[in-house]
Amino acid sequence: MGGTAADCLIFDSGTSMMNYVSNASNMPVDGGLCVYNEVSCESYHQNFTMRASDWLKVNNFLKSAGLDLLFDLNVLLRKGGNWDPSNAIELIQFSKRNNLNLSWQLGNEPNSFQHVFNRNISGAQLGRDFVQLRAILNDIYKNKEGLVVGPDITQPRHLSFNSLAFLEDFLEEINTSGERVIDAVTWHQYYISGKEAELKDFFDLTYYNIFAEEIKLVKNIVLENSSHKLPIWITETSDAYGGGAPNFTDRFVGGFLWLDKLGLAAYHGIQIDYWLSLLHKKLVGNRVLKAQIGIHETNNRNSANENVKKLRFYCHCAPSKLSAPNESAVTIFGMNLGLETANIVVKGLENAIYRDTYLLQGEYGVQSRLRDERHEYQITTSRHLPKVHYSALAIVIVLPLGSSNRSMVLMSMIIESPHIIINPNSMVTKRPDRIGAVKK
Repeated sequence: MGGTAADCLIFDSGTSMMNYVSNASNMPVDGGLCVYNEVSCESYHQNFTMRASDWLKVNNFLKSAGLDLLFDLNVLLRKGGNWDPSNAIELIQFSKRNNLNLSWQLGNEPNSFQHVFNRNISGAQLGRDFVQLRAILNDIYKNKEGLVVGPDITQPRHLSFNSLAFLEDFLEEINTSGERVIDAVTWHQYYISGKEAELKDFFDLTYYNIFAEEIKLVKNIVLENSSHKLPIWITETSDAYGGGAPNFTDRFVGGFLWLDKLGLAAYHGIQIDYWLSLLHKKLVGNRVLKAQIGIHETNNRNSANENVKKLRFYCHCAPSKLSAPNESAVTIFGMNLGLETANIVVKGLENAIYRDTYLLQGEYGVQSRLRDERHEYQITTSRHLPKVHYSALAIVIVLPLGSSNRSMVLMSMIIESPHIIINPNSMVTKRPDRIGAVKK
């Protein structure tokens, strides 16, 4: 729970100066023109007050939903050059008295403060602020506090934001304390600007490879500058920054980058549209397997290799609840970004005893709503979530990918050995009008 508004929030354990629900126009918001460097963000963001009653409502709601809370404290409450923790102490003490269990951050995207708030905090200074926060939590919770994570840098590739140098200075500073100040290193990742995004960007392999490059940059900094073995979390992410890209990130086409991100993040050991995330949580376990992508022999091998590059697949052990004792449950998921049909042969399924697939499409093109082969997925008029359907899976899967119809697939199966080789048939043709290989 954070975003730009986190560094504008003031907690009031008594009577609030502002009912921020009824005065929504006074609340700071993420996104807007200032995100795109067109206007100053300073005038967009003003402090607001959160009442104690609202804080309790938030925590009760999350507890009822079975969710853990990670809350971002306001780091811009400062005296001189140092963080003023008095308001944070008030919130932490109130949370302790009410038996609230949560984890903490301090500051949102601090390496971009100069642009967003016309203020500047160095990585080293933020490191000292985090040391202070850890000491406060240790004192109040008597070493039974929740996690502390940070520093939530953004845009590692953006030179003007100096993200990597900021992270390096931050880690060097917290190392000087000799204690484990944070429990995870956090950062934010987006591929493109929501204002400038075009349809073609969502199928451009250049953007798909950006994420892997950024992961390597962040991991190298953490490995070289951390005295503790810290996990890396992505605490805020999507396809496009600035509130998303209308008619793209809120439609079927936005799922391609997102599904690839889920697979790629796990492959590189990073811990992070609703329907894909729902299926991912349901079908995908924590153990990552290596899926070998190969091609059949062909006279036109160069063409085949180009087609293979547009196939992106990942393989995991499935959650244990999907398999019986002494059985191996495996989930394979991925996509074809090309404009032609690929016949994907998954070797090793000869002895599979259970095969399900979720084939996701956009019926009226990639900018339509997400659907499977039978149902469109939208929240119902009664505000209920629809049931997600699956079908039996054929040995050969045909993913129809034409200029007006791209697809994603998630499949789960029980097999004797989790050794999977995916062979995309190089003899591709234009997509069929109907899906013939996946049957009900």
